[in-house]
Amino acid sequence: MSTDRHQLRLQISRKIYGTTAGGHTSVYKSTSGYELSEKRPFQISDNPKAVDLVSTITKDTWLVKVKNPDKGANIFMSWDVSGSHQFGPLGKSKLKFMSELSELLVAACVGEGNRVAMICHTEVVEHFTSLTTNRFLLEESSGFIKEGVFKRKGTNLNASIREIMECASTSGQKPDLVFIVSDFLAQDFEKKLRALAQEVDCVALVLREPVEEKFPALSGAMAVRDLETGKIFYASGLTNLYGDLSAWFKKNQITHVFMDTSRPVLENLDRLAQVLEDKFD
Repeated sequence: MSTDRHQLRLQISRKIYGTTAGGHTSVYKSTSGYELSEKRPFQISDNPKAVDLVSTITKDTWLVKVKNPDKGANIFMSWDVSGSHQFGPLGKSKLKFMSELSELLVAACVGEGNRVAMICHTEVVEHFTSLTTNRFLLEESSGFIKEGVFKRKGTNLNASIREIMECASTSGQKPDLVFIVSDFLAQDFEKKLRALAQEVDCVALVLREPVEEKFPALSGAMAVRDLETGKIFYASGLTNLYGDLSAWFKKNQITHVFMDTSRPVLENLDRLAQVLEDKFD
C-alpha cells in the first residue's frame, strides 16, 4: 500500500476513534493548514528560518522542515439499499443500521479538504451525491437511506461500480478510497469489483447477521423466498454464506470488515478503525 493510502486510512481511523470515544480528532494536519512536515538536510538555497533547531541538535546535522500544502482525498461510498436490507434482527432493519453508519462514516471522512461522494443503489443507482466537502449534502444521503423509499427491490452492485468509474472518467477526479457497503450476496459483481480494486483502494463493509451465516443441516431441501425478487429457491445441506466471500476478498487483496448488524454501530466502527489502522497491505 502506498504512503498516501496509508496516511488516508490512518486519518480516517483516528477520526473514527475520536467519534467512538465521544470526541473529535484531527490526525496529521497542522493548525497552520499544512500536513505534518518531514525533514531533510539543509541546502544553501534554504531559508535559515526553516531550520528545525531541535532536530538539528538531536541529529547533529542541519535539518529543515518540508511543508506540503494540504491535499484532500476523493472518497466514494457505495450503499446497497436493496429489498433484503428492509429487515434485520430484533426489528431493526439493516437500512436503519446503514443510515446510522453512513452518518458516522461521513463525519470521519469529511474535513481535511477531503471530498466525499455517496451512491445508493438497488438494481439501479437510486441516489447520487457527487464529490463534495459539504457535510450537510452528504447527510441528506443518509436521510435518503433512512427513508427507505426506492424504485426497485433487487440489487446490482455493478451499477454502483459503473457510476464510480464513469464519475472518475468524466470529472478526472480519480477515487483515492472507496467504501462499498453491502451483504455481497448478489452474483456477478466479482469481475468489476476486482477491476476497481486494482485501480483504487477499496474497503468492503460486509453487512451480516449471525442467523444468516449458516443454514441448519438438512436431510432434504428447504424452500427459501428471496426478499428482493419474491422468487422461491431451494437450499440443501449446510450452506456457509460468508466463508467463501471472505476467501475471495483475501485472494484479491481487498480489505473487508464484517459489520454485525445485531451489534451497536459504534462497536462495528471501532472494528473498522482497527482494520484501517493495522492492515496496511
